[in-house]
Amino acid sequence: MELMKKFVLIMLVISLLSTMLTGCGDSDYQIPDVVISELGKKIYTAYVDKDAEAIKEMLSPKIQNRKKTDKEIEAFLNIIDGNIEGYKELRGSAGGGKIRDGEYVERTGSGSVHEITTDTGKTYMIGFVVCLKNVENPDEEGISLINIQQEEEDSDRMQLLGRIGKIE
Repeated sequence: MELMKKFVLIMLVISLLSTMLTGCGDSDYQIPDVVISELGKKIYTAYVDKDAEAIKEMLSPKIQNRKKTDKEIEAFLNIIDGNIEGYKELRGSAGGGKIRDGEYVERTGSGSVHEITTDTGKTYMIGFVVCLKNVENPDEEGISLINIQQEEEDSDRMQLLGRIGKIE
């Protein structure tokens, strides 16, 4: 009898795990906070590689098509003084949005790459704002703003050094 209870319990656990791991619903769904953190990694990598095209591809079509965007990207990629050695932390979260009939029709968020260090001893942060979904204005989907800030010496404050895009 005890063996039967163990068998039933094991089968129940296996059934629950297989249901949870296979998941139901939209197989294309990605957790917004994870998507935003991944964008932070891509921005950081593109910055280190000085890859202007990779930066531009992450921007919303609305920002990509502005006349001054290419110049902003060029200036942006030359802000950090010295060779980048690494970063301490990525942060990202979906912040707001609009829901209609139980579905997001607009979803936004922000993220940042913290404590980017260089061989000059300076510390920087890259921050960004992203629209993950906009049913009414799909040309706004993507990153609308990326900025670089430098930690001020002897202070907890950050100084804005440059940016790409804008928030409307």
